[in-house]
Amino acid sequence: MIISIKNFFSIEKNYIFKQLLKLKNQYAIHPAMLAHTLIIPVILFFSYLLLCLGQHLGTAVPEMIGISGVVVILLAGGLMAQDQNGEGKGDIWSAPVILGFAIVFRLMFLWRMPELSDDIYRYIFDGMMSLSGHNPYGNAPARIVAATPEMASLIPMINHNHLPTIYPPAAQGVFAFGALAGGVFGMKTVMIAMDLATCIILMNLLKKLHFPISRAVLYAWHPLPVLEIGASGHIDGAAIFFLLAAFRLVLGANKNPLPEERSGQASAIRLLFAGVMAGFSVLAKWMPLVFIPGLLVMVPSFKKQWVCLAGMIVAGILLIWPFLPEFQNSMGVLGVYLQNWEFAGFMFRSLRLVTGSGETARIIAAVTLVLVCSVIFIKMAKTKSPKHIIQGCGWIAMAWLVCTPTLHPWYALYLAAFLPFTMSPVAVVFSWSVFLAYRVLLPWHIAGQWTEDDFTPFLIVSGPAMAFLAERVYKRCNHSFSGK
Repeated sequence: MIISIKNFFSIEKNYIFKQLLKLKNQYAIHPAMLAHTLIIPVILFFSYLLLCLGQHLGTAVPEMIGISGVVVILLAGGLMAQDQNGEGKGDIWSAPVILGFAIVFRLMFLWRMPELSDDIYRYIFDGMMSLSGHNPYGNAPARIVAATPEMASLIPMINHNHLPTIYPPAAQGVFAFGALAGGVFGMKTVMIAMDLATCIILMNLLKKLHFPISRAVLYAWHPLPVLEIGASGHIDGAAIFFLLAAFRLVLGANKNPLPEERSGQASAIRLLFAGVMAGFSVLAKWMPLVFIPGLLVMVPSFKKQWVCLAGMIVAGILLIWPFLPEFQNSMGVLGVYLQNWEFAGFMFRSLRLVTGSGETARIIAAVTLVLVCSVIFIKMAKTKSPKHIIQGCGWIAMAWLVCTPTLHPWYALYLAAFLPFTMSPVAVVFSWSVFLAYRVLLPWHIAGQWTEDDFTPFLIVSGPAMAFLAERVYKRCNHSFSGK
């Protein structure tokens, strides 16, 4: 029996060795890259395990910021090493490996209660309202007589429970599924499932656009979706799923493989469904609205753009109609949000300090965002390249993060979704620096004091700014040394 065990381990070792050798020969991966292939996922696993098994995330903000920084550096470093040593011959991580570790990282936090945000309690309450046959837009939770003790227990846990829900109708459908699945665990399960579907769509998009599939780790293994969706269950994960599905459908309509006599009809159907998915995305969270012009620019003709818009209109009517007329209450709360809410927005705080008016600061920030997005959209329209359009969406996401008066860390999930296409050091650093906004949780959980400051927003944007300067200096030095 001892001999059999020895033979078994010998066979296993030989098998693993042969597989690694096959990987090396097949993709001509540099030995250092072969080490990255194995070491980086293992380090990430223990990094997330450390956070998962540690103390309350709200009181472990320094540890979370440090560990997430290490994770982002490893991901970016591994992909940079692939670009330098892999010579474009293969991916250091395959699609099954990427998806497998993405599942593991998210499931680590599935059983933990949400500690960085309490938004999920509003999700569950809204879902229970829909399941009980009541309109979630009808009234504020604090003014509702709960139908069950479980709903009554949720009301004190809902932030701004004196206001009706702000979340659009597509989000309400997701909330209903989550509430049906069962409480916090059920809601997070639904969000994680949609986020993993996003990872699959992302890898498919990368393949279709001839990017290395390994780039998908910049989202699939990134701390933002792992913590903000896996740990906190934010609805943004659903909005991103619908948005990327819309982009994939439009890309498929542009490259329809069917015969000529059928391709026009198939293309129109794809574009119609793309519009439906885009409508679902906007009506899951209003933020994806800024990406819709980019989606339309990717559509090859003006006539086909109307097909896509028709899908959005149909989705909007079907989703909003059942909630009328109470849906207007949500629009009122959205107006309150746009006019009054603020958190960690450096540009807004700076403008308010200079102008002495919060309203003026909001207007200037909004106009700046519109101008920046307009310039990017014009460039998109000129190139008509799907690669450049999706990369431009990454820059739009970053511009929105700079200009918004309210910068919660999970808002950067949209930037993370486009990171695999941009691979910009500025965007990569920004996707990490937003975690600094959680500094406010330390005095909140320790002493019950919510204290914001002007230095934290400065730190959030100074990281990307330093990355931009470093990139410029590196390119200039490299240009000088190359003698060009």
